[in-house]
Amino acid sequence: MFRILTEKLKRGRWLQGLLVCAVLQAAAVHGVTIDLAKTAAVHAIAYDDVANRLYFADETGALKRLDLTPQCEATPPCQVSTVATGLGAPADIEVNSAAGLAYVINSDGILWKVDLNANTPVTPVQIARGLGVADLVLAPEINAAFGCETRGDIWRVDLSTGTKTVLAHLPNNLHALTVNAARTFAYVSTGNALGSGIINEVDLTTGKVTRTFGFARFASVGSLAWTDSSEHALYALVFNTGNVDLVRVDLVTSETTQVAHFNSILSGGRQIITPVLSLAVNPSGSGLYLGGYNSVLRFPLSLSPAPGDKTVFLSIGNIPSTSISPAGLANTASIPGAVFKVSDSPFGGTLDIFGNLTALKNIYGADRYQILVQKPGPFVPIQASWTAYHWNQSPPLPHYEPRLVAPIDSVGTYMIPPEYGSPATAPFWSPTYLMMRYPTTDNGPYTFKIQIFSGTKNITFKIPLALRTLTVLVDNTPPVVTLNSVQDSNGNVVSPCDIVLTGVPNLFKFDLTVSDPNGHLLDYRLSALWGRNQSATVGSGTFNSGDPGFSSPHLAPAAGWMASCNCAHLFTLQATKRTINGYTHILSASSSEAITINNTGNSCP
Repeated sequence: MFRILTEKLKRGRWLQGLLVCAVLQAAAVHGVTIDLAKTAAVHAIAYDDVANRLYFADETGALKRLDLTPQCEATPPCQVSTVATGLGAPADIEVNSAAGLAYVINSDGILWKVDLNANTPVTPVQIARGLGVADLVLAPEINAAFGCETRGDIWRVDLSTGTKTVLAHLPNNLHALTVNAARTFAYVSTGNALGSGIINEVDLTTGKVTRTFGFARFASVGSLAWTDSSEHALYALVFNTGNVDLVRVDLVTSETTQVAHFNSILSGGRQIITPVLSLAVNPSGSGLYLGGYNSVLRFPLSLSPAPGDKTVFLSIGNIPSTSISPAGLANTASIPGAVFKVSDSPFGGTLDIFGNLTALKNIYGADRYQILVQKPGPFVPIQASWTAYHWNQSPPLPHYEPRLVAPIDSVGTYMIPPEYGSPATAPFWSPTYLMMRYPTTDNGPYTFKIQIFSGTKNITFKIPLALRTLTVLVDNTPPVVTLNSVQDSNGNVVSPCDIVLTGVPNLFKFDLTVSDPNGHLLDYRLSALWGRNQSATVGSGTFNSGDPGFSSPHLAPAAGWMASCNCAHLFTLQATKRTINGYTHILSASSSEAITINNTGNSCP
């Protein structure tokens, strides 16, 4: 949540009606933002992946529930009910879906537990107090929660006893927090009077900052969420000169991408209020939910066809088919608001091929389809099966349930589900518009071709020739990565497990090989680990498209690297290729060597 706006929210309640002027600017490939329900200002929001619900805490001190259905998400409003009251000024909320519990922390530093299974509004149970104004991350597997507070502490609290343990302290004010599933790293935003626009990666064992990700000056980050369960990227709500940007932060490449922009409400040239305060993402990464000043919003992230669009192949994962070159390479770097920005990237792994099943049914008159692949050689029908999720409206609790998608015959023909007859019911399937899930193998160009049928009659002729195929270049070969040797300043090789003694200068170079004959390298990083969770980046770099890399002898860094203290050191070289599956980079390799450095003159702490 944007805590810096809390007092403005309290003073500006009468401005609620003005928010009809709020404008969302987003890339055309995404759906229009949907106003799911009107409510008081939403300070925190969480997604319940068991019951397909949103829980949110608003400025009245109430915890509320929004029941999500495909119908209400397509044609709002969704039903809202009150779960609990008396929470003060909520700062954040987390939901333990399996246990039926919610945890809310307020601006007074009080942590509350709420029973979500009650049929009437309940009284919250106080777990702890004096925690400070905080963002909260639940860790039910250890019966704990992680939090951060404006005075700089990152802490863990035991949910049974309320005992607080400080894990790290940063010198700046902390605003937003998320923690990886392994509970080894926290990602926390810092700010000051001017705003710093920094997300810090913090090692939760050492309490030290290991990396930082920056934004524009005078910007501060008010809310963070993982883009999906792969944990390769974060969504951040960035407050900047009165407006809010929804930004994607790639933790692999450190790239930041603007996904959407929310204008603040102005009066006489002066900012009055910003309409977006918090966010939550469903686990599949297909939908993002925003808590606003007077409503709960849904911002679709998956690609959807425009009404009447005759396009057949929509995308490979998050890569629009229009962003795939004739040679089969993905290029989205120049597209404003692209969810996944890449340049000259081949494909690999298992590909999710999204298709305009509504157009196949309504425009072309098909009730079934077939996808063929050529790689090279003749076209061969694909016969694959995968699990999708279908909305079950049966009481007592409507929910998404797994459904096997498989060919209906021996030649790989698939039925088009009746729900795709209308854009309003297409979301009954998730992922929506998934037409084929195909595992790639050999390298080279793959051309996918569609055939459509009405009953047993082939009616593919109805589709314009240019829309019947999609070509992608596949490269499943990992990069060649070798840390050939560690050398001292005299050029002598330090063999693995050797001890470098006093008398040898504390200066080292590394002979590296990072290569790919296909010219699809993205970047590399050489890092050092020593002692108790101590680490440093020795060297790193990026590659241009087509660059085959470098092989031995290649010494880096040019000026050499100095150890800070006497200890065993593990050096690891890791490189990543441009190959993607439509959602993330999938190919990397590493090489390591350990030596003991005992010539620095310093003892390790």
